[in-house]
Amino acid sequence: GLRIPRTSKEQAKVGYEINKNELQTGDMIFFKTGWNVRHVGIIIENGKFIHVSTKRGVSKSSIHNPYWKSNYWQSRRVLP
Repeated sequence: GLRIPRTSKEQAKVGYEINKNELQTGDMIFFKTGWNVRHVGIIIENGKFIHVSTKRGVSKSSIHNPYWKSNYWQSRRVLP
Protein backbone atom coordinates (compact mmCIF):
# COMPACT_ATOMS: atom_id res chain seq x y z
CA GLY A 1 0.00 0.00 0.00
CA LEU A 2 3.01 2.33 -0.09
CA ARG A 3 3.10 4.77 -3.01
CA ILE A 4 6.52 5.83 -4.26
CA PRO A 5 6.98 8.58 -6.87
CA ARG A 6 8.20 7.53 -10.32
CA THR A 7 11.36 9.66 -10.56
CA SER A 8 14.48 9.29 -8.43
CA LYS A 9 14.43 13.06 -7.84
CA GLU A 10 11.03 12.77 -6.15
CA GLN A 11 11.87 9.45 -4.48
CA ALA A 12 14.78 11.18 -2.73
CA LYS A 13 12.21 13.20 -0.74
CA VAL A 14 10.24 10.20 0.58
CA GLY A 15 10.73 8.82 4.08
CA TYR A 16 13.71 10.03 6.07
CA GLU A 17 17.44 10.12 5.47
CA ILE A 18 19.59 7.54 7.24
CA ASN A 19 23.32 7.03 7.57
CA LYS A 20 24.94 4.63 5.10
CA ASN A 21 26.07 2.38 7.95
CA GLU A 22 22.42 1.96 9.09
CA LEU A 23 21.19 0.36 5.85
CA GLN A 24 18.61 -2.41 6.17
CA THR A 25 16.64 -4.51 3.70
CA GLY A 26 14.06 -2.31 1.96
CA ASP A 27 15.97 0.98 2.33
CA MET A 28 16.52 3.07 -0.78
CA ILE A 29 20.06 4.03 -1.75
CA PHE A 30 20.71 6.94 -4.11
CA PHE A 31 23.66 7.75 -6.35
CA LYS A 32 24.70 10.78 -8.37
CA THR A 33 25.85 9.27 -11.65
CA GLY A 34 26.09 12.46 -13.69
CA TRP A 35 25.78 16.23 -13.47
CA ASN A 36 22.01 16.10 -13.04
CA VAL A 37 21.46 12.34 -13.08
CA ARG A 38 20.34 10.31 -10.08
CA HIS A 39 20.09 6.53 -9.76
CA VAL A 40 18.27 4.58 -7.05
CA GLY A 41 18.35 1.02 -5.76
CA ILE A 42 16.73 -0.97 -2.97
CA ILE A 43 18.85 -2.75 -0.36
CA ILE A 44 18.18 -6.50 -0.40
CA GLU A 45 20.88 -7.82 1.94
CA ASN A 46 24.17 -6.79 3.56
CA GLY A 47 25.94 -4.57 1.09
CA LYS A 48 23.79 -5.63 -1.90
CA PHE A 49 21.09 -3.72 -3.74
CA ILE A 50 18.88 -4.20 -6.77
CA HIS A 51 18.40 -1.52 -9.38
CA VAL A 52 17.18 -1.14 -12.96
CA SER A 53 18.78 0.31 -16.06
CA THR A 54 17.48 0.55 -19.61
CA LYS A 55 20.56 -1.30 -20.91
CA ARG A 56 20.79 -4.16 -18.41
CA GLY A 57 17.32 -4.43 -16.90
CA VAL A 58 17.24 -5.51 -13.25
CA SER A 59 20.70 -5.94 -11.71
CA LYS A 60 22.13 -6.86 -8.33
CA SER A 61 25.20 -4.88 -7.26
CA SER A 62 27.40 -4.27 -4.23
CA ILE A 63 27.55 -0.90 -2.51
CA HIS A 64 31.26 -1.64 -2.06
CA ASN A 65 31.89 -1.65 -5.82
CA PRO A 66 34.24 1.31 -6.52
CA TYR A 67 31.82 2.86 -9.04
CA TRP A 68 28.85 2.85 -6.68
CA LYS A 69 30.99 3.76 -3.68
CA SER A 70 32.34 6.88 -5.40
CA ASN A 71 28.87 7.97 -6.62
CA TYR A 72 26.98 7.44 -3.35
CA TRP A 73 24.64 10.32 -2.54
CA GLN A 74 22.21 9.37 0.24
CA SER A 75 20.08 6.61 1.79
CA ARG A 76 16.43 6.80 2.83
CA ARG A 77 14.12 4.66 4.89
CA VAL A 78 10.47 4.59 3.85
CA LEU A 79 9.26 1.59 5.85
CA PRO A 80 8.71 1.82 9.62
